[in-house]
Amino acid sequence: MALCAAFMWAIASILYKLGLRTINIFKANLLRSAAALSFMLIFSAALGRWGWLQVLFPPLAFYAIANVWIGLGAGDCCYFSCIKRIGVSRATPLAYSYPFFVLLLAAILLKEAITPLILAGTISIVAGVYFVSTSSPANSERPVDVKGVAYGILTSFFWALSIYIMKLATSLVGITEFNTGRLALLIPLLLVLSLLSGEKASSISRLTKREAVFLALGGISALGIGDLFLIYALSLGQASLVAPLSATQPLFAIALASLILREKATKRLVVGAILVVLGASLLVSH
Repeated sequence: MALCAAFMWAIASILYKLGLRTINIFKANLLRSAAALSFMLIFSAALGRWGWLQVLFPPLAFYAIANVWIGLGAGDCCYFSCIKRIGVSRATPLAYSYPFFVLLLAAILLKEAITPLILAGTISIVAGVYFVSTSSPANSERPVDVKGVAYGILTSFFWALSIYIMKLATSLVGITEFNTGRLALLIPLLLVLSLLSGEKASSISRLTKREAVFLALGGISALGIGDLFLIYALSLGQASLVAPLSATQPLFAIALASLILREKATKRLVVGAILVVLGASLLVSH
């Protein structure tokens, strides 16, 4: 399930890149989140699951608000900025180094046992992420974009915190209910951020229908389908194992970016991808 989540997130990263051309990152986050919420409301209604309403009230609301504000709010806005500055094939591996932070949180706060295989697999994945994120575009002498890398590291940290909170929530409510409820609580936050961003409302009018569709489909792929897979995986296994497996997303993202966006792969990208695969293999064999 964690690998399925990684694949859906990779598809979303390509869609985000295609849609993040003229729109402010906060408004882009609002648009894709609204699309994902619409999808989850329809999905929940089709299954006859209305338990998501309880997520809007304490005590579940505390988990949901913390999760979306940290992960989908701060984390994803940093992720969008990272993609815009350094591209999909470099932004995604850097952002998906979050298993390093998850490992620390799982050991310290969740008291999960960290076996040698989990440790080795996580180190391999993080090392692979480093190789990929520090590579420069092929045939280019441009220096590494420091701000872009910083946004990627912040994304990684925020996502790790949100996964820790999500793990706690899965013991209290169903996966469909939690995902729908947390998206409903995310919208007000993004509305406030959009208003405070300082960009004129005309930025929405500059958004083409094509870009709007890409952002909406990206939101459904990542926040709707992909996150459902992640939450389900977290409800079955420990966070220190699920997180590194879901972090294999860069492998899919690099392949798709090369095929669709024509982003060229370098030797460092290839080495990094191999290390990520090796790390994932070690975790699967755990």
